[in-house]
Amino acid sequence: MYDQGELVQITGHAFDSATSSRSPASSVKIGVSTRGFDRFQFATSDAGGNFAATFTPLPSEAGAYSVWRRIPP
Repeated sequence: MYDQGELVQITGHAFDSATSSRSPASSVKIGVSTRGFDRFQFATSDAGGNFAATFTPLPSEAGAYSVWRRIPP
């Protein structure tokens, strides 16, 4: 739960689909969806395969969101 106008920190781990090991220096596509609208941003994983991004909701937005990520080919 976040207050309206509050920044949302999104964190996760990038994994190599062939080896299931963490994937360093990978581009990660992050999607945030709500009410049929999708927004995207990109992050790059660090040496340990970790990534972080900050999502900024629009001033008039509120409600439930879905967040997902994938490593583009």
